[in-house]
Amino acid sequence: MFIRSIYRNYFKNNLFMKILLFFSVITIVTIITFSYLMFMFMSESAVQRQLDIQKRAIESVSDYIGSKYESVQAMVRGIYRDEELASNTSFFLEHPYQDYVNYRLDRFYTENNSSTDTVLYFRNVVDDDPDIRSLMLYSCS
Repeated sequence: MFIRSIYRNYFKNNLFMKILLFFSVITIVTIITFSYLMFMFMSESAVQRQLDIQKRAIESVSDYIGSKYESVQAMVRGIYRDEELASNTSFFLEHPYQDYVNYRLDRFYTENNSSTDTVLYFRNVVDDDPDIRSLMLYSCS
């Protein structure tokens, strides 16, 4: 009943008040719509920005892993290119270290030109790539 009395007193016969109410409603709806669209745009922009940051981080990790993979591939290719080093490495991986040392000593005495030591090769590889040393250090725990 309160709303009816307001309508009769202010809006029923007053065209100016009707036009003012109409424009007020349009303005309020426009402001609400604009605010909602700005909120959606800003939240989507923030989400997209975070996705871009995460994508760059993943690409950086992927590039790093790819370079390490290529490094390991080059190391293995280097082992397989030298037949004697490949033989020594195979024996080193299949037998205990004491047997490997005896094997190397026997080969050194029988062949004076034997200069490919697997342990020395891997020591040089670890010296060249400090990430391998870190991996060995932190994988022991």
